[in-house]
Amino acid sequence: MNKKRASSVLSFLIVAVVAALAAAVLPSRFALAQVSDNDRQSNRPSVKPTDETVFRWQGDGLKFETAARPREKILAFYMGRGFTAEAAGTIVNEGCIFRSAIGSDGSLAKSIPVSVDLKTWRVIVGGKERPLRTRDDWIPVLERLNVRGGARIAFKWSLFPPKQTFLKSDYNWGLLSFGLAPGTRFDLKIVWQVDGQQRQQVFKGLACSQ
Repeated sequence: MNKKRASSVLSFLIVAVVAALAAAVLPSRFALAQVSDNDRQSNRPSVKPTDETVFRWQGDGLKFETAARPREKILAFYMGRGFTAEAAGTIVNEGCIFRSAIGSDGSLAKSIPVSVDLKTWRVIVGGKERPLRTRDDWIPVLERLNVRGGARIAFKWSLFPPKQTFLKSDYNWGLLSFGLAPGTRFDLKIVWQVDGQQRQQVFKGLACSQ
């Protein structure tokens, strides 16, 4: 296969993974929805008609939304992308997977960047902080499970990028992995930079899907 065709195949795989993620893992109308005045600058969770607990934040340049995804949906998604049952089960049992949408809240001047680095975020369990599991943290696990090729690409592009910078009205979505056992309750500290100045917010009472 020549380089041009290999590049085209890779591009197709990436587009296919993103489309499949949107269809199979994220809710059908999931996006950075407008936050009401009552919820603005609040980490109060809300409950959708599906009983899904959604945590939202909008303020200081950032708009953020996250919610736990059912384990069976994550299992089906990764098995559908070429994972073995053992490999997909490891992701489900160790990952504590949440969907997310993160971006600029549109309140800043067009030239002011808002940046996130997931390696600065912290999961808080029993008063002790620990890092999230990013794409890089999963690499040795995928190696051990012999996850290769298209399945490896699917996993990479399903997770939210470790670092990203947003300008006005930019946003992205993907999965977050908190690296906890099913049913674990925890708090989440998110950190972001607005034009180089650090901001943070703590969400309380999150829980991994059972």
